[in-house]
Amino acid sequence: MMKKVKECIFLVMCFVGFAQAADEWPAVPVPDGVQPQWVADAMVFNGVPMQIFTFDYLPGVKALLEFYEEEWRNEGTNFKHHESDQWEILSAPHGEHYVTIQITDTGNSAYAQVGVSNWGAVGDTLPELGKGLPRLPASRVISDINAVDGGAHSRTLMIENGHSISSNFRYYLSHFSQQNWNIIQKNIGPRQTGALLSLNKEGRELELVVSRKGSKSHIVIVEVVR
Repeated sequence: MMKKVKECIFLVMCFVGFAQAADEWPAVPVPDGVQPQWVADAMVFNGVPMQIFTFDYLPGVKALLEFYEEEWRNEGTNFKHHESDQWEILSAPHGEHYVTIQITDTGNSAYAQVGVSNWGAVGDTLPELGKGLPRLPASRVISDINAVDGGAHSRTLMIENGHSISSNFRYYLSHFSQQNWNIIQKNIGPRQTGALLSLNKEGRELELVVSRKGSKSHIVIVEVVR
């Protein structure tokens, strides 16, 4: 579950989001000796097809930044470089695609997350986010991610609202119970600092986590169909 949440945070920071044939995507170079790990075989973030891979780089953040800056300068690619919290972020357009590279220091090496979004595949209007999932009034869908990985289909939603953790927990517990989902685990913190709901139904698995930050509740829902 934490892996999914981490991927969501990366996607929201990039604001980039089923993949097409591999030869239609720009090839993002990696340093010699690096072994990229693909996050999913195909992914759509907020209606935008994308690809994501990650890797570690022992020489560190500075060396990796220099690698990509030199690569893109040699290509004649215009790119931007800025910082956000603990991340160094490089981004550049490649035709109808957009590449975002986030790099952070893990202490022993640099860790990079590379996202390539295909804006050329997006129509005039983006699809409705959160379609098919009921929400409490005044809720906002931050992200809606569909992915295919190893034959499993997943959907991950991040939702924000001003309702309490207990209100969100009771709402979704009631909704999924009425839809005949089997409750595997349900738990809400003694001081309502967080809540967890785990369910399954006919080959589908779902986990829901509610947390609080400031005046807002944040709901992460991950559904996997195998």
